[in-house]
Amino acid sequence: MRILILFIGMLFISLSLQAQPAPDFTVTDSKGHVRHLYADYLNHGKTVLIEIFFTTCPPCNSIAPLMQPLYEDWGSGNNDVEFIELSNKNFDTDALVNAYQANYNETFIGVGKDGGSLAAVVPYQNGTYGTFFGTPTFIVISPNGTVNFGVSGSGNQATINAIDAALTATGAQKPGQIPIAPDFTVTDIDGQIHHLYADLLNQGKTVVLEIFNSTCTQCATIAPLVQTLYQDWGVGQYDVEFIELTDKNTDTDALLHTYQETHGETYVAVSKDGGSLPAVVPYQDGTFGPQSTDPVFVVIAPNGTVQYNVHGSSNIATIDAINAAIVATGAQNPTLSAQAPDFTVTDSHGQIHHLYADYLNHGKSVLIEVFYTTCPPCNSIAPLMEPFYQEWGAGDHDVEFFELSDKNFDTNTLVNGYQTTYGETFIAAGKDGGSLTAVAPYKSGQFGPWYGTPTYIVIAPDGSMQYNVDGANNQATIAAIDAALLATGAMKPPPPETPVSVIGQVQFLQGTAGVGNAFVQLLNGAGNVMVQDTTDANGSFNLQYLLSQAQPDWKIGVVKNGLLLNGVNAIDLVNIQKHILFIDTLDTPLFKLAADANNSGTISSLDVVTILKLLLGKTQNFPDNQTWIVVPADTDFGPPTQRPPVITSTTIPLSAITSGARLPNFIAVKKGDVNGNATPGQ
Repeated sequence: MRILILFIGMLFISLSLQAQPAPDFTVTDSKGHVRHLYADYLNHGKTVLIEIFFTTCPPCNSIAPLMQPLYEDWGSGNNDVEFIELSNKNFDTDALVNAYQANYNETFIGVGKDGGSLAAVVPYQNGTYGTFFGTPTFIVISPNGTVNFGVSGSGNQATINAIDAALTATGAQKPGQIPIAPDFTVTDIDGQIHHLYADLLNQGKTVVLEIFNSTCTQCATIAPLVQTLYQDWGVGQYDVEFIELTDKNTDTDALLHTYQETHGETYVAVSKDGGSLPAVVPYQDGTFGPQSTDPVFVVIAPNGTVQYNVHGSSNIATIDAINAAIVATGAQNPTLSAQAPDFTVTDSHGQIHHLYADYLNHGKSVLIEVFYTTCPPCNSIAPLMEPFYQEWGAGDHDVEFFELSDKNFDTNTLVNGYQTTYGETFIAAGKDGGSLTAVAPYKSGQFGPWYGTPTYIVIAPDGSMQYNVDGANNQATIAAIDAALLATGAMKPPPPETPVSVIGQVQFLQGTAGVGNAFVQLLNGAGNVMVQDTTDANGSFNLQYLLSQAQPDWKIGVVKNGLLLNGVNAIDLVNIQKHILFIDTLDTPLFKLAADANNSGTISSLDVVTILKLLLGKTQNFPDNQTWIVVPADTDFGPPTQRPPVITSTTIPLSAITSGARLPNFIAVKKGDVNGNATPGQ
């Protein structure tokens, strides 16, 4: 996958647009200190970095040596940022977390399962904020609760750089950022005078300083990439200016002229003749951080805020970090303001699509993929595209996807075959449908260099676009596109709600067996059935409902209608008669309920007559048309009497179950069966 430096920074900034604020949590760290996310940190204006990890996770151990230096760089919890690492494994005790932190000299907050880490990480693993790809996962939370989920890079140092940029984007400042950039006046190698504040910062420009020297090998190797970045940001004509300042007394104007010509640089360069040496002193005397070897990159926001020594683990990573730091100042890349040209295409299924009339004018953002069917990188990323399309609502919400071939051999038939191979359902057009004309403006260079396929363009509803959105690999490209779509103001549809389960049992009498084929019902306040499940042979049920739909007056009840004479015979008549005559009274509340065959609230000869009629076939049902009596297992039957107990409710409030106050268990008795010989499943 091609590497484009333009929009990597947007990944770190725009992912913070997650609509769902961070859930609060309270944990006890491995040293025994209680930590409240909001009360102790966010409400005090602090940004919080959460690392979801576990102690034997290889990638976590790989990046661990870089975490403590980053923590110290951000003030070791004493300034604008706090770090919290939370284990997501049940085996990570406080002792293991302490040992892990000691091994890597970590002094920030660590929490194991003893301290509540498992509950704290659940919202970040269940898809609320995006797909959870495993550990380590880094989450940056702004003081207002905004979540930047899954901050990452293409390697350990790139991930550290991404976290650094994401923390900066929350408004947090490092201890070394507190001093603002000192003003300077220099004369460049072409004789032009530049005042840092008057000419640049006070005009709303961001300034990138490169402290270098003409004999620095590393400066020479990164020079072509810096020039490309300069061009991407508008060659000084828009929101950003680049200035390179030598820190060597031997670098004259003549030497720097030669240096810039050799490396094709066109941005401002200042030698010792033009006053570079005093201009770089504040960046080498420790004011903004420890002095580093050349080149040193400094990004200065229009308000004078300094991001010092912006760098990465490689030249490309450094360019990515500079780009992210520029974006964090609020600078707008000139390509973002370019207007997308309108087009009309006919897709490979014969449907006509107008970019503006059908999509942008209706408030939709559009992703265009310029591709062709035999392009290897296109085929490589293709399996990721359909899941990504589904994540954004499959065209039914704020975003629509187009893939447009740029090859004359790509007929609609070939495009259909390509989409079928990868299960793609979004809009695609071949040369038959006008794709070649539609993609021509994006290959002409008017929006930026054309690097080949696949090329991704994100277009906002106002027609502004982000051209050539890319990442270091397929997954990074998807993440960059995701960030670019979010930056247009588009919102993903909410993820499908996971049903909540109420798992319980209906038992025969006092738990001797389960009652099968009973209907367990979730009822609304009016008694209407909202959800229903049927018990299995063990009497178990799993009633599932959506939490968003539940109301305070919902309740759970059980209905069981089986064979009329199941367990009912002449012996029951004798036992009821003995109870009435006080010869041998029924000894359980459930048997007394079963004996009240006419549901009168008493046990009398009328109940004997009711059951006798059923046995003789004179009647076909009990007076209330119910063959079983089912009540909550925790029912208080009161003190024993000759009468059946008064049952105040045969249901359990859903709220009592979800709060843990009551269990969703029921007990049942077959009406008329006063000796318990009914078959529970019938």
